[in-house]
Amino acid sequence: MGHISSQQYVFYHPNNSISGTGNGISGIDSSNLTISNNFITAASAFGIKLQNTTATVENNEVIGADQGIHLINCSAAESTIRNNKFIGTGYGIYLQGSKALITNNTATGTQAGACVVSSAAMAVTLRNNIITGTAGPGIDVRSSQNVTIDNNEIHGSDNAVRLPSPRTLRY
Repeated sequence: MGHISSQQYVFYHPNNSISGTGNGISGIDSSNLTISNNFITAASAFGIKLQNTTATVENNEVIGADQGIHLINCSAAESTIRNNKFIGTGYGIYLQGSKALITNNTATGTQAGACVVSSAAMAVTLRNNIITGTAGPGIDVRSSQNVTIDNNEIHGSDNAVRLPSPRTLRY
């Protein structure tokens, strides 16, 4: 599908069906990007990959990709990932060095974890997500700070939530 690159406002046309690509949709160095209502299957790398980008990613379905959504260094402003479905992906959502609100997503049968927050991700909120049948942890927080985990449902995962130690938890 290629990638989107721009310094200003970008709108990615919704309602695509994408299958059998390396990356389904990539957004690089963009702001105010919207990716919505796409159906992505059999992407060998990422269903949706965003790098140095601020975006709203909503109402997409990713089946069988290595990673459903991958955000890399998306920390200039908060990105929103909401109302997406991930089925049979390696990871559902993987964040590296990014700020994000992750809400109302569903991950089923992920092989490595439904949501991984890694590599100094900051100001991440995971709220009202449903995670079932993951081979790895439902939510996996690695080397990150200011991560809020609130009102998620996790069923049938190796670990519901895995945190680096030592950490203080507040309920």
